[in-house]
Amino acid sequence: MFNIPINSDIVFLDIEADHKHDKLLQFGAIKIQSGKAFQVNWYSNPGRSISHNVIKLIGRESLELINNAPSNKIVLEKIYRFIDESFFVSFGDFDYNFLSGLFEKELGKKPNVNFLDIQDEWKKLTCDNQCVSLTNLANFFKINYDEEKLHNAFYDAEVMFKIYREWIKYSDEQIIEKVISQRSIESTIIDPTIKISMKNLSVQDNISKIDGYAMFNINIKKIIIEEGIKRKKVVLGIRAVSFLNNKIVENWDEDLTKYIKAKKYYEHQHFLIVSLRKFMWTIKDKKILLYKNQVNDYKYLCELIHEFLGKRPMNSYIIINGIQNYQDLNYNKDTNNLMINNDLIDTWNSLNNIFDKNMANKKWNTK
Repeated sequence: MFNIPINSDIVFLDIEADHKHDKLLQFGAIKIQSGKAFQVNWYSNPGRSISHNVIKLIGRESLELINNAPSNKIVLEKIYRFIDESFFVSFGDFDYNFLSGLFEKELGKKPNVNFLDIQDEWKKLTCDNQCVSLTNLANFFKINYDEEKLHNAFYDAEVMFKIYREWIKYSDEQIIEKVISQRSIESTIIDPTIKISMKNLSVQDNISKIDGYAMFNINIKKIIIEEGIKRKKVVLGIRAVSFLNNKIVENWDEDLTKYIKAKKYYEHQHFLIVSLRKFMWTIKDKKILLYKNQVNDYKYLCELIHEFLGKRPMNSYIIINGIQNYQDLNYNKDTNNLMINNDLIDTWNSLNNIFDKNMANKKWNTK
C-alpha cells in the first residue's frame, strides 16, 4: 500500500505540454490538505504556436483558454507554491520530470516534494513489467469516465484521484486476488518474440516471514511448434496449494493445453504469465514442500518467473525426507518434526492425483 504519512498534503496532478515537451499548456490538480479538497485548473500560454496534433488532443476550447492565459513563468510560480512540501502524485513520471525541469529553467529552484507514481506502484504490486493505462485502472476499479474529456489535465487528475480513493479501500492481498480473478486488466496479448532485458531486473524476496507452506506441480512437455524446428519445452499445466495451520488457504490449477493444441501461442504465453504471477502470490511467505524429483521443476519454474516477470522467488523448500535451502542446499535441523504431519502430505497427494489424472486426459499429438 502507499507509504504516505498521515496528515501529509497530497496533490494529484496532471499536465498538458506542447509538442516539444518543454512548455506548459495546462496544470490540473486536486490537493488534499487537512481533510479538505482544493481544486485548481490553470492554463498557460507557451509564447509560441501550438502544433496541430496537440490542438487535436486538447481541443479547441482549451486552445482559446491557453491563448488568453498567463506566461509559463507566472503559472509555474503558482504551481510551485501549490505543491510545496506535499506528496506529488501522478500517473507515470513524465509530469514530475517535466515540472522539475521547468522549475529549474524558469525559477532556478528544484521542487520540494515527495514523489509517488501511481503507475509504478501498480507495477510493483502486481509484479508486472507492462505499462498499464489510466483507463485500464479506472475500469479495474469500476470508475466511470468520459472518453471525450480525457487529455484534459484537470479531468485526468480527477480520474487519478478517484482511482487512488478506491485503491486504498483494498489490501494488497485483495488487489492481487482481484487481478488474478480477472486474469489481466490489460487488453493486449504479450508478444512472445519480445525478450525481456536481463539488465536492471529486481530480485523479489518473496519471504519476509514464514507463514505456512505451499506445494505445486507443473506439467512440462517438449513439443514441435513448427515443422522443421526442434522440439520446444512448454508448460501445459500448473497446480499450487498453500496451507496455514494445516488448512488449505489457496488451491488452484491452470490448464494451458488448449492453447497449445489450438496453436494459440500468444494466448498460451499470456496465460502462462498470469499463472506465474498467481504462483508468486500463492507462495508468498511460504516454505515449499517438494518431492525429490520436483527440485528441477522448481528451478525451471523460478527461471520462467525470472524471464517473464523479472523476479526471483527466494523461498526455501523442504524435501519430503528432510529440508534443503534453495540457495545453499544445507540441512536445517529445527524442522525435523514437520515431516511427522502426514495429513498435510496426504492432502497434497489427493489433490495432486486429481491434477495428474486431469492432465493425462488431455489427448493430443506431441510428435
